[in-house]
Amino acid sequence: MSATRVIRHTVAASETATACELLATQSGFSKGKIKDAMNKGAVWLIAPTGPMKRLRRATATLNASEKIELHYNEDVLAKEVPGSVLVADEHHYSVWFKPSGVLAQGTMEGDHCALLRQVELYFKMLR
Repeated sequence: MSATRVIRHTVAASETATACELLATQSGFSKGKIKDAMNKGAVWLIAPTGPMKRLRRATATLNASEKIELHYNEDVLAKEVPGSVLVADEHHYSVWFKPSGVLAQGTMEGDHCALLRQVELYFKMLR
């Protein structure tokens, strides 16, 4: 299993690049690899105030003093799992069949293999 490579960058007041451009410059990875990692939940935004959150928009512009982190693990990002199946949607809650291999929640390295992300994408598709 490959090790996780963590890239951390604090945005300077003079920087105007997008999140994807900043991470590509800092890491040496292609913009395509960065975008894939962002879509799979391996990029985090840390604002001076407020909680740490996943950043998925490659075109996001960052403000001075914000921090961006890429937790890149090639094995995790390459992993594919079967889709979970909606059993019942009761409006206030839903019941899902979670196949073996699907995580309950994501990790710092990504959440694309997690039930919570599959549910989020399912309901986003319905809107």
